[in-house]
Amino acid sequence: MPSPGTSSRPASPPPPTLSPPPPPLELRSALPNTLSTRSRHLRLGHAYQLWHAHDWNAKRAFDTTIHTIHPNRLPSTINDHLARTTPAQAFRRIYSVPFAPPLPAVAPLLLAKVPTGPNPDLNHSSDLVITAADILPQIRPNHRRSARIHDPTTRASVIETWSKAIRAHPGGAPDGTGTRTAYLLSPSVLPLLALLLDSIRRAVLSPAHRHLLTTKTTSGQCKQLSDGTYPTSVAQIEAVRPLCRHSVLRRHCR
Repeated sequence: MPSPGTSSRPASPPPPTLSPPPPPLELRSALPNTLSTRSRHLRLGHAYQLWHAHDWNAKRAFDTTIHTIHPNRLPSTINDHLARTTPAQAFRRIYSVPFAPPLPAVAPLLLAKVPTGPNPDLNHSSDLVITAADILPQIRPNHRRSARIHDPTTRASVIETWSKAIRAHPGGAPDGTGTRTAYLLSPSVLPLLALLLDSIRRAVLSPAHRHLLTTKTTSGQCKQLSDGTYPTSVAQIEAVRPLCRHSVLRRHCR
């Protein structure tokens, strides 16, 4: 039974930059110091170095199965989903297009669909860039505008307003990194997230924030084979339809 004033809600999982396995020869008693050091580096803006300090791909077991429904399993699949979901969701599951596994063999198929050449419309002398410079907020050279809200009353009001908006829409599918809004509802994280979203709304962004908002993870849906069926193995995949997932923060910035 939780004590008065405490919450029985399970704690949010730590961010991946803090939770890689410790060095093999490190004692278990040194784990608190390791987490403290990683947290300090994260606060100093060294998330990139923390992420790449661990070879995530080498340690992760990728699922190579392509989940398709064989015609012989249609009745049992429908009954199974009807017992847990609505009829519309059950039939949507039957006709859903399978995703290609995140394997190196699929990467060339995705790259073949994504333009990677230079875009002439992004030249500094193009009409598009000139028009964007006149309309969109710009960061002037050698000028840093702080996103800090110094007035305590205004800061508390901003945090309360954004916290209500975030809590009102906690669901949704995870983004490409697996992050969900529910992971960001911790009392220690939510005020910081609220201030971040407010600074994005006011277009007070650092280059790192702009990079985060424009970065997305790519996946691919399998296309049908010549006989009208979907592939059941990676070797059978002939073409994919690229899909991109923005950071979960983009859902609250609209």
